[in-house]
Amino acid sequence: MSSEILTPPNNLEKLYGIKIPKEENLESVESQSTTNDIEPIEKQIETIPLNKEPLKQNNLDKLYSSTSKPEISNLEKLEYGWDKENMVLGNLFQVGKAKVQDLFDDDKTFKDFIVENEKKRIADFEEEHWKFTDKDKKGGIVTTGSVLATLFDPYYLAGYLNPVSLAAMTNPISSATLNGLLIGGDVIIGDLAKTGEVDWGKVAVSSATAATIGALIP
Repeated sequence: MSSEILTPPNNLEKLYGIKIPKEENLESVESQSTTNDIEPIEKQIETIPLNKEPLKQNNLDKLYSSTSKPEISNLEKLEYGWDKENMVLGNLFQVGKAKVQDLFDDDKTFKDFIVENEKKRIADFEEEHWKFTDKDKKGGIVTTGSVLATLFDPYYLAGYLNPVSLAAMTNPISSATLNGLLIGGDVIIGDLAKTGEVDWGKVAVSSATAATIGALIP
């Protein structure tokens, strides 16, 4: 056996025929290895597609984008426009209902019941006409249904088609007064039925506009 003393690291390299990297080289290798491992991950993150879909989108629109859209007939559109108008009698019913509920419940106010009932009414309406997207809710046929609902509202039929009102519409002043009162009353009842309070500014504008139109009728 050779009496030569093995002193690391050169003698080990000679004995086994390998080259041991220096300490700084090891750090360089580790750094390079770590960099090579991280770099592909960063590239993968950069290539992940961002969701550019709008945050707010009608659920029905999403459904129809991937499936065939149900057909909506002209009659259904007309019915939608008609049902959208609650009519004055419908609003009076909402007011009366909330008033009765208020009498038997001390924990809630009249306005609380109005808001609660209106939310339920809208939810039931949307459920009945579930096929309508935002785009379907607009259009000439829908508008026609809304206009017809107003024209055939018993409140207006009784307000205009009676001997006193028919006589009043022959004079500009009395016609303006009649029109202003009827429209103003409609707005007051509608506000109470939907919010539980009256926007008197809106009432004034609506009544004045209606009175101006009424004066031009004779």
